[in-house]
Amino acid sequence: MQFLAKLALVGSLASSLLGTLAAPVNGTVLPRQLAQVITKCSVPNTVALTFDDHLLRERKQ
Repeated sequence: MQFLAKLALVGSLASSLLGTLAAPVNGTVLPRQLAQVITKCSVPNTVALTFDDHLLRERKQ
């Protein structure tokens, strides 16, 4: 093999190993609150953009 091919193979293997080691080991599932389902508009001719910051709040704890 050429040098660059060997280097690419070693880099790929190292990246896979580091990716495996970086996987979270805490497998506990926290209970979650049920989502609020909105089925109709309360203000006509408007649009609401929403997002869920649950993961951000969880990481800060």
